[in-house]
Amino acid sequence: FYFLWCAAVALPHLLRLLWQCLSWQGSPFSLRPPFSQDSSFSLPFISLLAAWGFLTNAALWLVFDRFDAQPLGFSAWIVLLTGAHFHYAGFALMLAIALLLQQNTADKWAKTAAFSVLVGVVLTATGITTTQIGLPHWIETVAGAAMALAATGAGVVFIRASRAEVRATRWLWLLGGLCLFGTMLLALLYALRPVFPLFWLNMPLMQAVHGSVNALGFGTLMLLGWKFKP
Repeated sequence: FYFLWCAAVALPHLLRLLWQCLSWQGSPFSLRPPFSQDSSFSLPFISLLAAWGFLTNAALWLVFDRFDAQPLGFSAWIVLLTGAHFHYAGFALMLAIALLLQQNTADKWAKTAAFSVLVGVVLTATGITTTQIGLPHWIETVAGAAMALAATGAGVVFIRASRAEVRATRWLWLLGGLCLFGTMLLALLYALRPVFPLFWLNMPLMQAVHGSVNALGFGTLMLLGWKFKP
């Protein structure tokens, strides 16, 4: 019964996202396709494509978690956190930056943030995988630090962008950017723990502070800012 219930919850989510990615149908904000037929492979287009791809990957890892599958021998804890990570550092952050870049394709700050976050998410997943298969741990350290710096920069971009907005969007982006800036500085310290060990900085703390503030702070506030934007 447990696995049937898990399948009833997790599998439709994954199948719906796979259909959206394959058919370009649907959007988190409307029923319009997020990509037009004449879209070129520009950075705004690739950023939106990556956001949907990261969300689909998140759904896949949730299915793994619900069925207690452990690809490549990853622990159940890592499988669950991978699904969570791709929902926020992958989808929510990438989508927020992609929308900002679409608003102003000439914005160099947004371009840098979009490219850095895209590379950082891929590097983080690669670094965790290389450690799991027995390659040197410094790869994961460098990858994690790169992602933390990229997302910290993205927080600065949204703090900067909030100054040009009005009413609710201004405050939501400002608070969301501050949340992201703070949590990713914490993530940077966590990534560098093999070099600068901190006894108090452990996974339960990261889940409670870094994870919760990114979900309820950055993720919720930033995307609500887009909903309230005139």
